[in-house]
Amino acid sequence: MLKNLKVSKKLFTGFGIIVGLVIILGILSTQKMSIVNDQSTIISENWLPSVVLTNKINTATSDYRILEYDHILSKTDEDMIKNEAKMKELLDIMKKDIEKYEKLISSENEKAIYADFSKEFSKYLKIHDDLMAVSRDNRTDDALKLIRESAVVYDSFSTDLSKLVNLNVKGAEDASTNGDEIYSNAKILLITIISIVILFSVVIAFFITNSIVISLKNLQDGLFSFFGYLNRESTKAEIINLDSKDEFGQMAKVVNENIVKTQKGIEEDRKLIDETIAVLGEFEQG
Repeated sequence: MLKNLKVSKKLFTGFGIIVGLVIILGILSTQKMSIVNDQSTIISENWLPSVVLTNKINTATSDYRILEYDHILSKTDEDMIKNEAKMKELLDIMKKDIEKYEKLISSENEKAIYADFSKEFSKYLKIHDDLMAVSRDNRTDDALKLIRESAVVYDSFSTDLSKLVNLNVKGAEDASTNGDEIYSNAKILLITIISIVILFSVVIAFFITNSIVISLKNLQDGLFSFFGYLNRESTKAEIINLDSKDEFGQMAKVVNENIVKTQKGIEEDRKLIDETIAVLGEFEQG
């Protein structure tokens, strides 16, 4: 097939294939790096913030419960007011963090666990309101009874929060592992493609170079044979054995036509000379 292409087309085709492979390499590289970047984005914008927020909420609920105990044990109204102010501030922060976390929920399982937490936490806050009412009246025994009652609810939503923390930690680990696998696979794929590009480049360069060298060699052998014939080193000029349709083939065709014409002319001249010599020889003998 190569011998039927012009040299310019051979070179264009060869370099075109190489450029095409390089373009494919670039596209695949971009796609794979984009996927790796997506995994990194998921970790940094979803999983890790979720871990931070759920941990923060979990710690805040523990601090909130400590403040409830402090309120029950407060001796003066002033201490109670200070505790209530701290609890209100802490609850406001928790509500903001909960609102932020709700936007990061990314799976049905996480949504279900969060729904359980939200239900139990709302129940806890309702008990908290009753607790504050009896604590303000210094009904310590009733307050302690309520806080013991709320402990079951507290343990329940704390368990839910721990599940959410673990779920998001695992999500981050899975995303990281997935990103590592994608990177590793992309690395192998890119190395393979680079190897193929190099191999194709060598093969294409070999065939194009070999095609040109063979054509030049055939031209050279044909011309040397013709020159040998002209110099009477041989009795026959060999036709250039080149049937390609490229520039070398066209050149060989023109040269072959001239070899045939020249050889025919020389042979006719030699025949005429031989006949003339024969006639002169007859005159000399006669």
